[in-house]
Amino acid sequence: MSFRTLRAWNGEQSRAFEELSYQLLKNRVPTGTQAIRTGNPDGGVEWYATLQDGTEWGWQAKHVEGIDPLLTAMTDSVKRVAKERPELRKLTFAISWNLATGTRGGERKSQRQKYEAKVATWKRTISGADRIQFELVQESDLLDELSKPEHRGRRWFWWHHVVLGRDWLEQRYNEQADAAGEKYRPDLQVDIPIQEDLIALGFDQAVLTHFNRLRRDVITAVNDLHVLVKEEDGPGALAYQAIHDAAAALKSAASAIAAQAGDPPTTLLHLTDQLSATAEAVEAARDYERRAKAEWRDLPSDDPKRNQNPPQRAEGYGVGVLAKAINELQSWLESSVGQAFRRRTYFLTGKAGSGKTHLLLDATHRALLADRPAVFLAGAQFGRGDLWASVADQLGLEPVGGDVLLSAMDAAGEAAATSGSRFLIFIDALNETTPADFWRTHLPRLRAAVARHPHVALVVSCRDTYRDLVLEGTEDKHYVHRTHPGFAEREVEATQRYFDHYGLEAPKIPLLTPEFTLPLFLRLYCESLSEADTHSLPTGHQGRVAIFERYLGAKIRTVARRLRPDATSSYELDE
Repeated sequence: MSFRTLRAWNGEQSRAFEELSYQLLKNRVPTGTQAIRTGNPDGGVEWYATLQDGTEWGWQAKHVEGIDPLLTAMTDSVKRVAKERPELRKLTFAISWNLATGTRGGERKSQRQKYEAKVATWKRTISGADRIQFELVQESDLLDELSKPEHRGRRWFWWHHVVLGRDWLEQRYNEQADAAGEKYRPDLQVDIPIQEDLIALGFDQAVLTHFNRLRRDVITAVNDLHVLVKEEDGPGALAYQAIHDAAAALKSAASAIAAQAGDPPTTLLHLTDQLSATAEAVEAARDYERRAKAEWRDLPSDDPKRNQNPPQRAEGYGVGVLAKAINELQSWLESSVGQAFRRRTYFLTGKAGSGKTHLLLDATHRALLADRPAVFLAGAQFGRGDLWASVADQLGLEPVGGDVLLSAMDAAGEAAATSGSRFLIFIDALNETTPADFWRTHLPRLRAAVARHPHVALVVSCRDTYRDLVLEGTEDKHYVHRTHPGFAEREVEATQRYFDHYGLEAPKIPLLTPEFTLPLFLRLYCESLSEADTHSLPTGHQGRVAIFERYLGAKIRTVARRLRPDATSSYELDE
């Protein structure tokens, strides 16, 4: 392998080298720290880590040919680091070729000597560079890391196949959307809240931004907190001090978080614990004040203590803002969207015709539009051989094995965004797999394999009546569970959308029959009306039997015409 033959990423080979360098070296940060990717502008580093004393280590990748252009590019980075990152104490350059240690062609200095001389020049001439330690990771170092068995999929992704990129994934999506037929109707799209779960599961940047806003709101509320703690004894002083202490710990926990797609689900546990502890401290102080107020009311009118108003510090504006910020963040983290954001496995159930296939294909398309990788796989295509051979077959790939394929998906997911993304694997309709109990043994293996790759997430769907056949024992505890709501709470919008599509007169009143929350039922209803002689709603209540009889009559006429395309009379068609 050579970095000269590395695949391009986002149209640039240099971008690919930056991504691969990060994936290979990100774990070389000091113990107890986390590699944090930078955006654009990057302040002279591709990623960095903050040590306990507040100082930083940084890394910068350079895919530049020629020693002179390389040293010029490095110098620009050192100038930016010295100016924009005053706390940085170590800068490691990763380069895509090895510096020669010998001279040739009359050169007085080797490439390595030129680099070392340039380091000395930086320390002497660039203000602040003298405090920075410089290190170099070369091509041979990176290739040694790549040769490890755990990077087989990464090698396959970055060199041997131009797969799992945006255009390639878009083509797979189009194939699956076409194969889904009537189950996927983008022309009848009605947005429903459950879509947000799957966006969060992919670690979409909009969801990350929302989480960070809620987190910063908590930090701001703590900074603005003013609960007067007097030099006094008693339960009141202890209660108010408890708010201060819990809020300080909460601020520390919230400030330390730099959420990334590859974080384990336990990353936010400390934050959630501190949120609960602070909320409990606030509630305890408010309970104390309520008791104090009740006791104050019960005092005799001539008691001197009646002139001392009961304390209301925990009911003040600052505490109220903090309590509100905590509640909003807690509620979001506990919601299905927040759970999907934190976890990487999702189990969707629903009635037949509720729109599960449509939802997953729509989620695949939304992910690709947001430059997040995703694939849609059909459950009916599994069951006839090895699990990973079936996955590869649906994707049009040779059977490379699960470890290689998942590792490649992990690399694609990590490279998709500065904070990473999750490669979404959607497997639709587990109930359509033959044999019916195929997933009882294969789903736990698939889920466990995905769990080893932090930038891959798994979503499966199953008809509700098959759920117990698919999930066995404690397997269900590994998933975020949701039931597809159909068009519940979106009935009016869905009805309008469908009636407009089929050219029908809009209903005078909302169709509140529960069946109209089911997308398949609403489509059958509209198709039956559009095939009938009238395009307006019949008067009176339309029961299930009448609706299906009308739909059946319309379909029978279509089938008859297909069976007898040359029929010349209605009698022949009726027969």
